[in-house]
Amino acid sequence: MKTLLQFLLLFIFISSSIMANAQTATWTGLGNKSDWDDEQNWTFTEDGSLSNPSTVFIITTATPVGPSTANQTTLRVKQLIIESGVTVINPMNFSIRIKGSRMNGLDNFGIFNNNGTIYIDQTLNEGLAVRCIGSFINNGTINIGQEVGMIGNNGLVTSGVFTNNAVINIDNVCANGLRNINLTTNFTNLGDIYIGQKDGNIQGYGWLIQGQFDNQYGIIAMNSMSNESIFVQANNIATK
Repeated sequence: MKTLLQFLLLFIFISSSIMANAQTATWTGLGNKSDWDDEQNWTFTEDGSLSNPSTVFIITTATPVGPSTANQTTLRVKQLIIESGVTVINPMNFSIRIKGSRMNGLDNFGIFNNNGTIYIDQTLNEGLAVRCIGSFINNGTINIGQEVGMIGNNGLVTSGVFTNNAVINIDNVCANGLRNINLTTNFTNLGDIYIGQKDGNIQGYGWLIQGQFDNQYGIIAMNSMSNESIFVQANNIATK
């Protein structure tokens, strides 16, 4: 298992590579300190902007991001990276559209609370990745591979803490629809998970379970897998 230091070094490498090769927007909070759609809260490299879907967005340490104003209801990005130590809130009625990342679509090392809608499409690697030092709470809707292009690896992969209270839709992935890989932290489901139900095209397992999974209630529906719908490689699975 990778140590915390290894993951921090990995994050530094990823951030450095992205900064060197892409238009970026980095959170500063120097505007109203909370809203995604306040351009004063970001610093941009050349050609980077809130309205540019070719921009990689990076949320830096120790700055919470909170409810959006009514100025803009959608943030279009190429990639979204959440650093460790950061608490991010995607507010209700706000959409984040991630498309065309050359790495992971949403790479979360921090704490992410989703109350709105997240779309992730056409990535070269994972759609949504929650690292072992991160956690993710979904109270809204996550749509992975629902609109255009393939997800280059797993649709959703987590080695951190993940709680689904609402809806997750996953289609069109080159590996597994969903993969959880940590024996010391839970993937807890209290909502609905649909894998391969819209377009199908899941080229691995529907759900590869390599860690703890606790299904409290809700719907788990799978279709159009190249392999088994659910494949368990660990003994820590509980259903209710």
